[in-house]
Amino acid sequence: MAYPAAVTIARSHPGEVLHVWDHFVLTLRAGQASTTLSLYAITWSPEVGTGHVAILSGTDRPTTIYQDQPGIGERMRRRLLAIGSPAAGLAEASTVDAIIERHPVQDDTMGFAINSAAGVLEATWASLRPPVWTLGPAPAFWEREDIWAVMIEADAARLTLDGVAVPGAPFPDDAWIPKVGRPLSSAHIALAEVRVKPVAAGRSGEDGVMADLSDHFDGAVHDDTGVQLDAHFSLGASPDGYELVHEARWGGRGASSIGNRDYAAGLGLLLGRLGSMGALLLDATVDSAPMRTRPHDDRALDLGATFPVRIHEHDPETLRLALSRAQSAIGRAPGARGSGNSTRRILLRFALPDPGPSAMELGYRLATGRSGEVAEVGAAVDLVAGRASGQGFARSAEERAILEHWGMTRVTLELLDEGWPKVDDVSARESFDLLCLGPGAELRVEVKATRGTAAQVLVTRAEVLHARLQTVHLAIVAGVRLVRASPGPIVASGGEVTWHRPWSPREDELTPLAYAWRASSPERLRP
Repeated sequence: MAYPAAVTIARSHPGEVLHVWDHFVLTLRAGQASTTLSLYAITWSPEVGTGHVAILSGTDRPTTIYQDQPGIGERMRRRLLAIGSPAAGLAEASTVDAIIERHPVQDDTMGFAINSAAGVLEATWASLRPPVWTLGPAPAFWEREDIWAVMIEADAARLTLDGVAVPGAPFPDDAWIPKVGRPLSSAHIALAEVRVKPVAAGRSGEDGVMADLSDHFDGAVHDDTGVQLDAHFSLGASPDGYELVHEARWGGRGASSIGNRDYAAGLGLLLGRLGSMGALLLDATVDSAPMRTRPHDDRALDLGATFPVRIHEHDPETLRLALSRAQSAIGRAPGARGSGNSTRRILLRFALPDPGPSAMELGYRLATGRSGEVAEVGAAVDLVAGRASGQGFARSAEERAILEHWGMTRVTLELLDEGWPKVDDVSARESFDLLCLGPGAELRVEVKATRGTAAQVLVTRAEVLHARLQTVHLAIVAGVRLVRASPGPIVASGGEVTWHRPWSPREDELTPLAYAWRASSPERLRP
């Protein structure tokens, strides 16, 4: 059992930075006609140059490229054609010199004015949603670049030419479903979009680089019965193993709301599950924003033991209490009153016996408490069901998590399209997955996603019993494709939804694949 000795603090992507820009996209649709403005505010790009490029295209207008620096429009055209841009007429588009000015953010709007000999073009993105940081390692967005940006969707948008409004409105663009798992508004903004050349995953050394930017998990802790706790954590890979961030509890007396209220219970479960996996704790620090810039020794947690700490040698609750007590003294002024904050954001660096799973798979195991026995049952089910006509069961927790998420997303979107105003994910607390609510009506839906056909899927005893007692509809997303590139996560796409309305499983449609055995005679039990 080998563990790395060093702890790397800083991490960076080792790939070559190719482009840095803000990318504004606005597509308006009116019936069968559409108009698109794609505008780049380029900060750094050896290939294209620095400046602004705006491309206006549509079903009833010739494509025009606006530029505010000589040659920058032509260089962007060559780049877009090389990557297979869908913009119609791009190869034949005329290039026009222009003055391109950005309007400041005001009253929840952003915009640009483009002045040229062809006229004045005004673009406005309005009713902006909260920004979301998005990471798209290759091939999620494009196979040749790792891409990340701060994404902002606009619920309203306007485009005018010489004061005349272009007809149409933004719409949910389904083209984004294979990339982010849901539609995005056709009027959206990618701020600080960075495109980097991918490198082989797992590179490390004196550079202290990140092992794999795509290898990341965010989620909530579930107890051993499957109930979701209000305790959130994230997990990422590092050259030394893994980095787990347990989020702080916030709010308290007099607060209108409390976040991560199950901080202690969640941390205890995580420590217990790490111990059962043979994890070695390399380091523990307070990771709040004010402390993150302080020297390591100022934020290090003293557990009364020398690092590295073998977690399985300690009671999880005792170790949790040691972490909590150690937090209280961090960053406190001399003579400060009170016991201090013992539920802060903390960073745990740890390693597993080689070889460890991906951070996404490990995060799923830590969040759910599902052990390797679940994977073994899945493999046994594969053998019984047969690969040719069976469900195409996922062989890893990572694949199962991605299949489940993809299936839930596809079915939720279909139910919203059917007109259900509210579709809730209740899978963490109920024996079915989605609860649809409408005026005087409700619908319960069980969701299954599979790489195989819809002829056979794996169901639990609780799901069958619930379907027999209540009216439940079964949605099977069959033929899902799972692809992993290197580096990059597993990406789900495709699949067709088959409905059974209602779902009433009969005995002759069910095949037992496993049993739970309990010893009936005490004398047969052995330590």
